[in-house]
Amino acid sequence: MLTENRPLALKSNIVYFETYRITVLDDGLIRLENSPNKQFRDFATQTVLFRDMPLQKFTTTQKDGALIVETRKCQFVICKNRADCYVRLNGKKIAMDNANNLLGTCRTLDNCNGKIQHAHCYNDNSPAIGELQLENGVCSTDGVAVLDDSQSLSFDFDGRLTDKKCDGTDEYVFVYPNEYRKAVQMLYAITGNPPLIPRFALGNWWSRYHAYTDKEYLKLMREFERRNVPLTVATIDMDWHHSCEQHLEEDFHVKQKGLDGAEYGGINAWTGYTFNSRCFPDPQVFFEQLHKRNLKITLNLHPCDGLRWWEKNYEQLANRLGVDARSCKPLPFDVTEEYLQAYFDVVISELEKLGVDFWWIDWQQGSKSSVEGLDPLWANNHYHTLHCKQSQKPSLILSRYCQVGSHRYPLGFSGDTFITYDTLQFLPYFTATATNIGYTWWSHDIGGHVCGRTDGELYLRFLQFGVFSPVNRLHSGNFDSVTKEPWVYKNGVGEIAMNFMRLRHAMIPFLHSLNYKTHLDGVALIEPMYYEYPEQNSAYEVANQYLFGGLIVAPVVSKIDENGFSYVKAWLPKGEWTDVFTQDKYFIDDKNGKFVVVARNLDSIPVFAKRGTILPFSKDNGNAPKNPNNLLVDVYAGNGSFDMYEDVLDKGEPMITHFAVSSFENGTQFTVATKGNLNVKPNRVIEVSFKDVADGVVTINKNGEPISFYRDIADNVVVSFDFVADATYQIVIEHQTPSRMERLQERAKRVMISAEGGIFEKTELLNKLRDAKTEKEFCQIVNSSKINDGVKVRLTEGVS
Repeated sequence: MLTENRPLALKSNIVYFETYRITVLDDGLIRLENSPNKQFRDFATQTVLFRDMPLQKFTTTQKDGALIVETRKCQFVICKNRADCYVRLNGKKIAMDNANNLLGTCRTLDNCNGKIQHAHCYNDNSPAIGELQLENGVCSTDGVAVLDDSQSLSFDFDGRLTDKKCDGTDEYVFVYPNEYRKAVQMLYAITGNPPLIPRFALGNWWSRYHAYTDKEYLKLMREFERRNVPLTVATIDMDWHHSCEQHLEEDFHVKQKGLDGAEYGGINAWTGYTFNSRCFPDPQVFFEQLHKRNLKITLNLHPCDGLRWWEKNYEQLANRLGVDARSCKPLPFDVTEEYLQAYFDVVISELEKLGVDFWWIDWQQGSKSSVEGLDPLWANNHYHTLHCKQSQKPSLILSRYCQVGSHRYPLGFSGDTFITYDTLQFLPYFTATATNIGYTWWSHDIGGHVCGRTDGELYLRFLQFGVFSPVNRLHSGNFDSVTKEPWVYKNGVGEIAMNFMRLRHAMIPFLHSLNYKTHLDGVALIEPMYYEYPEQNSAYEVANQYLFGGLIVAPVVSKIDENGFSYVKAWLPKGEWTDVFTQDKYFIDDKNGKFVVVARNLDSIPVFAKRGTILPFSKDNGNAPKNPNNLLVDVYAGNGSFDMYEDVLDKGEPMITHFAVSSFENGTQFTVATKGNLNVKPNRVIEVSFKDVADGVVTINKNGEPISFYRDIADNVVVSFDFVADATYQIVIEHQTPSRMERLQERAKRVMISAEGGIFEKTELLNKLRDAKTEKEFCQIVNSSKINDGVKVRLTEGVS
C-alpha cells in the first residue's frame, strides 16, 4: 500500500548551521531540524509528505553566534540553544513557540459534557476528570506557530511506512501574522489537500445505536420518505453483526465448546464481521432496498479484536496469515502491512461487495500497536483511505481524529458527548477552531449521545447547529427511550426540525461548491471569525460565532425565556447584513463592527448574509443528492459572486456556474454563465429570488436577446426561466431601494404580527412606529411601550 509523497527539498532551499538543517519552504515557513549527530531525515513522514517547493528567495548571515535566515516576510534567528531561537517580525522579537497559539483540535470528545471530560459517559453522575485540552494549530495571534513533527514515523521513497523516526527534532515554523487562511494553505502544501468529499455526505445522515432489524430500519426510512424529510446516508451501528454474548452462545456454542477463553479471543462482542441473521437474514437484499431509496450505507467497525473463530471469513484470513484455522486462535487487529492487506482483501472488500459504501471506524482502544510509535487509529484511517483509492470508492471514512494530517482522512467523528446545553455551547467553537490545524470536516452526534435528558428545545437547537455545520449526522446512544426522529418531538418542535432537515438537503449545491473550494483552494467551509477580520479584536471574542461559506452563523445555545425568546450576542462587522430567516436588515456603520443582541423564537437561529451574497439551493424532492433539475438562487443586492460546482459522481471535470450580482442606481443586475464540462447539467429551470427587491421592472436576456420568463407573486421579486448551459443570462431589475427607516418599519410589521400581547396595545405601538422619523425616535417608542422585553429586543436589534 503506497502513499504519494515528494519529500526532497531543493538543495538551494537548504542551509546548515551547527547541528541544524534549515529548509526554507515559503516566505513564512521553514523546516527546522536539530540533530546532534547531523543525521537529517529526507523521508516523508506520517504528517508531512511534500517539501519540493520552488526556489525560495532568502539571505543568510551569521551574527553574535546565530544564523539569520531572512525572507521577504521576516527574519528567522537560529541560535545554538533551541530555546533561544526567535523570529523578528515587524520589528518585534517573537519566540519560536506556541505561547499565543489559537489552538487546533483533539482526538475525541468522548465522555465530554461541553469541555469537561468525565470518567465515562453512561452515567449522569460520572466524576469529572478535567477540562478538555486542544492541541496546537498553525495560527497564532503573535504570528508565530510551531508544528512539531518529531514523533512521526517515516515513509520510504516507495511510499511504504517504516518505523523510522527523526534523529533529534523535526519542526515547522509558521509565520503568517493575520494571514490565517494562508497558514492553513501552507499546512496543506506540505501535508496534502483535503480530498473532495462525496456529495452525498453533505446531506442528512440517520444514525442510532440500536439493534435494528432490516424490516424495522426500512420501515423507518419509509417514514422519512412519507414525511418528505430527505436523507442521504443510512448508518447502521455495531448491532449489524453478532454483538450479544447470548447470541454467540446460541449460534456458535462458544462457552459450551470451551472456546471462550482469552487464548481464543474471548467473547467480547464489540468487534464483529458476520451479519446477525436474526436482524439481517439477507443483508444484500437489505442494502439493495436502501440503495433504491438513494441512500449510501456505512457500517460501524470496532476492529480491535480482529477475527475470531466463529466469524464467516476466519478460515480464509487465517490461511492468508499462515495461521492454522483448526487452532481457533484469534486474529487480532494488527497494523502490519501483511495483516492489513489480507484484512482488506478477505474481510472488508467482501462486505463492500454486498453493498457497504464506506466505513465508520469506531476505534477506542488506545494508541499503542505492534509497531512502536504507530497509532492503530492512524493506521485504520490511513490504510482505509488507501483502500478507497485502490478500489476506486469514494475517499470517505468516519473516524476519530488521529494527528496532524488527519484532514486527508475525512470525516471526523467527534465521539460520545453528553446531551446538554454545555455540549451544544462548546461545539461551534470546537468545530471552527479545528480549521486552525486544517481539520475542516468534523462530524458530531447531533443531539448528543448519552446522559442529560430528553428536551425537545435542546434537540432542535442541536439540529439547527447541525444544519449549519460541516456534517449533519443525527445520532443517539443505546437507549430504548432516546431517539432523534424529528416527529417524536411534540409542540411544534418536530415540524420545525423537519423543515431544517429539508433545508440542509436543499443546501447541497451550496455546500458541494464550498467542498470544492476546500479541496482546491484550501479554504474551509467553517472558519473562526478572525479569518476574515484578523485585525478586529471583537472577532476573537465571539467564540461560538463562525463563518460558514461567507455567511455568519451565531447558533442559539440557551433556552427560551418566559417571553418565548432565546438571546444571542452576535458581532457584526461593518457593512450591510441580512438575517436569512427573518429578513431583518442590519446596517453597521462603525469601522470596528458592532455587538448586537438578537432574540429568536424556536423557528430560527441568527444566520447573516452580507450584501452581495448569492445562495444556490435545490428544489428537487427525494433523497438523491443529485445536481438539481430545479435550482433556486437567493440573491442579496450588492456586489458579489458565487461559483457553483457540479460533477458526475464526484469525478471528472466539473461544470462551474458563475453567478454575479451588481447594484446600480435604482437597479440590480444578475448574470448566470457556465464553463467547464457543460454536459454535467445541460439544462434545467432556474428560479431567482431577489431578497432585497420588493418590486420593479424585470427584463431577462439570453446571450443579449430578450426571453420570456415566469414571474411569481411574492413579497419580493421572484422570476424563473429555462436554462441551458451554453448560454449567458442577464436579469436586470429597475427598482427603488427602501430607506433604512422604511426597512425598520417593515421589520416592525413582521414582528408585531406574530408578537404575543393585547391586540389594541400591539396595534397602537405599530401605528406609533410607522410615524417615527428617526431610528432614535423608533427605539424610544419601543422602549417606552408595555410590550414584552423579548419583542423589544427583536424590534430594536442593531438599531443605532
